Order: sequence, then C-alpha cells, then structure tokens
Amino acid sequence: MWNYSYILPSFMVLLIFLNYYFSKPRLSIRINIVFLQLIVTELIVLFFDVSASLADEHYRSLPTYLVFALNLGYFVSYLARAYLFYCFTAALFGISNGKNSSFITNFPVFAASELITLSSVFTGAVFTVTEEGYKRGPLYEILYFCFAYYLASSIFILLKKRSQVSHKEFMGVGTFNIILVIGNIIRMLFPSYLVMNTFCLMAIIIIYLSFQNPEYYQAHNEGIFNNDAFERLLKEITDKKIYSILAFQIRNYNELREIYSRSQVKRITADIGNYLNSIKSPGEAFYLTNGAFALLFPKEQPLKPAHLKLSERFEGPWDLENGEVYLEISFVRILPGNLLNTAEKVLNGLSDALSRISDGGETEILVDAETLDRLEHLTEVKRALEYSVEEDLVEVFLQPLIDCSTGNTVGAEALARIRDAEGKLIPPGEFIPLAEKNGRIAALGEQVFEKVCAFIKEHDISKAGLAWINVNVSPLQCLRKDLSEHFLGILERYGVSAHKIHLELTEECLVDYKLLKEQVENMQKIGLRFALDDYGTGYSNLARLKHFPFINVKLDMSVVDDYYKEPDDILPTLVQTFKSMGFSVTAEGIENEEMAAAMKRIGCDFLQGYYFSKPLPMEEFVNKYPLLTATKSG
Repeated sequence: MWNYSYILPSFMVLLIFLNYYFSKPRLSIRINIVFLQLIVTELIVLFFDVSASLADEHYRSLPTYLVFALNLGYFVSYLARAYLFYCFTAALFGISNGKNSSFITNFPVFAASELITLSSVFTGAVFTVTEEGYKRGPLYEILYFCFAYYLASSIFILLKKRSQVSHKEFMGVGTFNIILVIGNIIRMLFPSYLVMNTFCLMAIIIIYLSFQNPEYYQAHNEGIFNNDAFERLLKEITDKKIYSILAFQIRNYNELREIYSRSQVKRITADIGNYLNSIKSPGEAFYLTNGAFALLFPKEQPLKPAHLKLSERFEGPWDLENGEVYLEISFVRILPGNLLNTAEKVLNGLSDALSRISDGGETEILVDAETLDRLEHLTEVKRALEYSVEEDLVEVFLQPLIDCSTGNTVGAEALARIRDAEGKLIPPGEFIPLAEKNGRIAALGEQVFEKVCAFIKEHDISKAGLAWINVNVSPLQCLRKDLSEHFLGILERYGVSAHKIHLELTEECLVDYKLLKEQVENMQKIGLRFALDDYGTGYSNLARLKHFPFINVKLDMSVVDDYYKEPDDILPTLVQTFKSMGFSVTAEGIENEEMAAAMKRIGCDFLQGYYFSKPLPMEEFVNKYPLLTATKSG
C-alpha cells in the first residue's frame, strides 16, 4: 500500500509545475527561477523515492548497481531539495547573490553533504546495498542535520531581515519553514512513516499561493506585469545586469476616471498593456499604478524606437465601447549606467518624476545619476528628521544678537539643528523645507521652545547681558488653536518668565489674518512678545503689520545684501518707517564690518550674522559667555 502515498504529492507538484510553467506572462526573477528549480527537484525526489523504494523491495531480482544508483539519486536530490528551500528564502530577501557572505557560507555545507553522500559508493557512509539489500550507513543522519541546518539558516534570515518584506510575505516564509521543521522532526523521530514528501508538498503549496501564483505579479486587466513585479525585478538588478527604463504617465488619467466608468478605464489600460506587449521585446512591460506604465529594457536596447512608437500611437485615439478617447502622456527616461545598482534609488527617482509630471504637466523628464543621488540624499535627510523628532534629538544652536549702540550681545536666536546617521550636521536649508512639507515643523518647533526654556531655567541670562532669546514659530504651529495654552504650560513647568522669549513669525503666518491675530492676542496675554522674521521675502505690507503687536522687524539677509551691494533710498526709508511705527529693526546676515556699519548708519537697532558669531551649540554659547556658567541656578 505504500505506493499510494506518493500519488497525491506527485500529482499536486506536477499540477503546480504545469500551471506555473505555462502561465503568461511569466517574470524571470530569481525567486521564480529558484521556485522552478525547487518543483523540478521535488518531482525528481518523488521519482527516485518511488523507484528506490520499489528497487529496495525487489532487490533480489534487480542488479545491485541499479538499486544503489536509484537510492543514490534519491539522497542527492533530497539534499538538493533542502538547499533549494533555503535558496528561496535567501532569494526573497535578496541575499542569494554569489557576492553575499551568507550564500558563500551555506553553499559549502550543501557541497560537503553531497560529497559525503556520493562517497557512499566507496565508503558506505550514508547507505550501502549488499546481497542482503539496502542498509543505512553510519552517517545516514546527515540528511536530517543538513535539512535542519538550512531551515535554521532560513529562519535566521527571516527574523533578521523581516523589515524588508511585507507582513504577508513574512507569514508565508515563516509558515512554510515551520512546516518543514515539523516534517524534518517527524522524519527523524519516526523514520518508518513516509510523510516528508507530504510536508514538502504543503510547503510548496504555501510558497505557490504566497509568492508564485501567476496572478501575483500580473496586472489584473492589462496583460502585463504589475508594480510588485517591477519592484521585485529592480531589487535583483546589479552592475552586471543593467537596464534602461522608459516610463510614461497618462496626464489626464484622473479626468478619465471622473468621466468614464471603471470598466471603460480598465479597457483603456488593457489596450495600452496589449500595445506595450507588441513593442516591448526584448524588454518587459509593467503597469505601475494610476495610469503609469513602464518598459524595462536591457542596456543594449535603445529607448528611442519605443519612445517614437509610443508618441505616434498616443497621437491617435483609443477605442471605447461608445466612441474614442485621446490620451496625453509624459515620459520619464532612466538611461543605462551604474544607476540601477540600488532599487530604492530608482524607485524614488521614478516616483518623484511621475509625481512631478502629475503635478506640473512636464512632457518629459530625464532621471540621471545626479537626480538619483539628490533623491537618495533627500531620503537620508527625511530619515534623520523623523528620527530626531521622534527621539527628541533636535539640537538648539544660539546665534548672538548685537546692540548697534553698544556693540554688546543683548539677545540670541534659537536655531534648530539635526544630525545625519554619521553625526554630521544637516544644513537647515535641507531639513526645514522637508519639515514644513511633511508636517514635522510643528513638533520640531515645540522641541526648540521647550529646550530654550530649559536653558533659561539653568542659566540666568540677564546677568550675562542677554535680555531675551528668539524662538521661531512655524505657520503650522499657528494653526494650533491651543498654542498659547501649550506654551504657557511649558513656561510654567520650567518656571520661566514669558518676557525672556520673543517669538519670531514669518510673513507666511500673516496669510490667515483672523486666526493669527487671535493667536497673537492670546499669547500676548501670557507675556510673550513677537518679531517679524525674514521681512522682504514674502508678501506682507505696512498696513497689515500695524495691526499686529510686533516689537521688532528682522530684515532678511537677501534684502541686507542687496542694499550693501547697491545702496539706494528704499531700505533707509523703510527702516525709518518701521521705527516710526514703533518697531525696532534687526539686520540679518551681517558678514563683515562694512556691512555692519552700513546697517547701523541707516538706523538698524540690532545686528545678527557670521561677522559676530556663527550659530553655536548651547554648550559652546555658554563657554563664550562665562557669566552664564557662573550664574547657574542649580
């Protein structure tokens, strides 16, 4: 009855093989190749298992060498199966490249196990076949230990690199490896039960359903590959396998979705997919998302022919059920070169370019090495910003404010700083715009405000000649209705007088006049004072300024620099106008003595810039003003 236990596994594996092999389109990526090798090997294992078992039962009527060869084939393919299950896990995590140390470490284990098995021809190490039939050798357990070693390696990879895959993929890999662990344990404990093939079949089915289903990498209606397939293939590209990418975005795609039914839009994208299949050779076609497509070509394949064909085709109409529609597209080109050695860089570059097309209507964008490097750096800055804000690691630097009449330091401006993964400071011009764009600017500003309060609590700034410290408030912070209560809570927590902090508002904050006026009045009630920052870069006017209780206007460094290079009557008149309105005036960006003298001459009250001091970490600022250190409040 033993032979019936092989019928279902053999049939199921063969069915999976045929379904996978004849599925169209089929993507040639490493995990697919390993899977194909795995199911072919599984069929070979089943063949030799059946053949060797029959031969062992009828060994007296068969030549000894044939019985031996069939058993040897089974053991060799059994070990190969164990190794290929590991290779699939490694390939999924992108570490099956020969350059990877994990791959190099684990291949010799497979090779050594196979050599020991093959040596049974002479040594009988794993098994022997004599006149008395088949017998196990002293190293028979190498089958169990080899399988166990590769399963342990797979689970180690899974746990170490789990962040590189989705939850679904993580569960799929974990499940099939656990099933194999159970099967290997049962085989070790109960060798007479022929269940290992069943457990391997279960593992293959899970792999198939989780990763190798023909629909897994196919766009549902377009007849080409989807975005998952595109990302998976990019992750396997190295400097030895370079591709060029021609992508395009349907510019009026959102309009299509609003005007036409879902089925009609799907018909359009399906027709485009079919057309791409006709021109893609020898590359691959992908439907990314939201009307974006991509053609990925080998390095030797020029993009121009496909570019021209697509341009010509989209000059004509596309058929609908009840008419025709014209589509407008914009192209993104990524040229061959050592650009595609990092999938993340390419995906970021392509995503950024497609986004720019959607937002700005550009007709063609070339993503070059400089673009990819810029985006990679931008990604690193985003990570540093997120980490600094989440871990409360935003640093505060202080830059002195100089009184023009005395030349003494009378205050300071608090400036936010963050560091990259290597501990280097990131220029504020890089992370501040990002923080404003992703909404982190509010949390960043609050950290600065609180750390300034902590600094004032620890140091008696008045004895060091400092009357106040300026803290910037972003437009997003101004939208917080309870901002005054929030600031008051921080001030009370540290026991800091509100008049020691001046809040700097930019001209952008003045856009929502009603909300800002209410905010300023509430914060003014708790004793906070205000300065208008970066005057000259926005769109405020004198009529609006007089309705806000500013005590100081800070001239942007670009305004100061322009006047210094080409003096005129406009800035001196403006300064005098501010002073007649009751505002003091600060000139930013003072870089030399002549510039300081010019600003003092036209009536500025305070000066700030590198000529006096660059922004300093709080510790260095304390060292520069010894009285701060000597008068700690404890």
